[in-house]
Amino acid sequence: MTFFRWVWFLTFAFIVPMAGSAVAASSLDIGKDEAMRFAVVRSDSAGCEPTCPQWISAEGGFATDTATKFRKFLKRIGPNKFPIVISSQGGNVDVALEFGRIVRKRGIAMIVGTTVFSGCEPSDRKCKLDKSARGVYSGSVSDYGFCISACPLALAGGVERVIGHGAVIAIHQFTNVSRMDKLVYSIRYKMVNGVRKEVGRKVIKRKKGKEKISTATPAKIVRKVKKYLAAMDVRTEFYDRLAKVPASSLESLGGEELVSLGLINGVRGGTWYLRTEMCRIVGERPGFCVERKDSRNKGHSAGADGALQSLRDAPFDYPGDQWMRFVLVRSAERGCEPTCTQWISAEGPIVAKTPADFKRFMDWIGNGRFPMLLSSSGGDTDAALELARLVRQYGLDVAIGVTRFKNCDSFVSCYVTQDPF
Repeated sequence: MTFFRWVWFLTFAFIVPMAGSAVAASSLDIGKDEAMRFAVVRSDSAGCEPTCPQWISAEGGFATDTATKFRKFLKRIGPNKFPIVISSQGGNVDVALEFGRIVRKRGIAMIVGTTVFSGCEPSDRKCKLDKSARGVYSGSVSDYGFCISACPLALAGGVERVIGHGAVIAIHQFTNVSRMDKLVYSIRYKMVNGVRKEVGRKVIKRKKGKEKISTATPAKIVRKVKKYLAAMDVRTEFYDRLAKVPASSLESLGGEELVSLGLINGVRGGTWYLRTEMCRIVGERPGFCVERKDSRNKGHSAGADGALQSLRDAPFDYPGDQWMRFVLVRSAERGCEPTCTQWISAEGPIVAKTPADFKRFMDWIGNGRFPMLLSSSGGDTDAALELARLVRQYGLDVAIGVTRFKNCDSFVSCYVTQDPF
């Protein structure tokens, strides 16, 4: 006996309201150009080859697909546990929490800072890495970065969490953003023996509704965040702290308070954590030290926004984290030779011995009267006043800023013959 089955295909269009919501910084969506990008970066520090520090650069906001992209990125780079150097304006809270969980499960350290790329940057789609780079960018770490809004929640996931003196961590209360969109679907059905079955649907038109913003955080979200913080060994008082700051503003937290809350382990920064000296240790080296066996690079010359003129082998610990150091720098701008700009880089905390160090430095450079580029987290008031008097006495101009040293992740990675101050 033979049975016949009649099949008819029908297509209909429907207008369906669609609700979307998120706990975020300020908007339901983070633009494509603002979303977080990931890249493996190798230090371009002078003389570090063939074994140099490598890290993951993570810069941008937490968009709805950031955690998914991060998982794919980690899968692509294999089992490596490179530290993450992060700078982020925040974004979706749920995504930041998931990001933190991924980081903790992987056993990765996190550092607030930025990556200064030399050559290609991940944001430049027209610049293609050489095949020999094998997908690894080149650059250095700057301790100047920011982690604000939802970003500190992701930072909590790091097995180690450090910031530099130039890093900013700022918080505010969560914002609940909801929006009702109108979607027009084209839905395709098939009729099988008189029964209608859906075989496919496609959005053919979307009209975005108006966003509704509220700062009233649901109790279940509060419980979720506090449970997450406790699991990451961060005091739940951190949430109470951020909940008091209006969503329309930001409050920056100092290093001591961040340590007391358990959000960070210390104020040292990427230039200290990823210093090339760690890769010269005899025996077991940190996992971020990667040997490039095919490297033909036997060393680099100094210079990049500037070229070091007055340093020799520096101490193992980075003095810039402990006291101000003074460096005579020459511009590495292409084509400036034989007549190039020079300046004094003055970076680090001001301590009691800083004025004496500065006098010794000025005696060393002789009659040179170069402008000073100053960056400091503060320090001893009396020493700062004395330093100011000396600067006026020597007739120096002063500007606020930092020097980017070519091929050096910090001044401790460059080697010349004179005395460091």
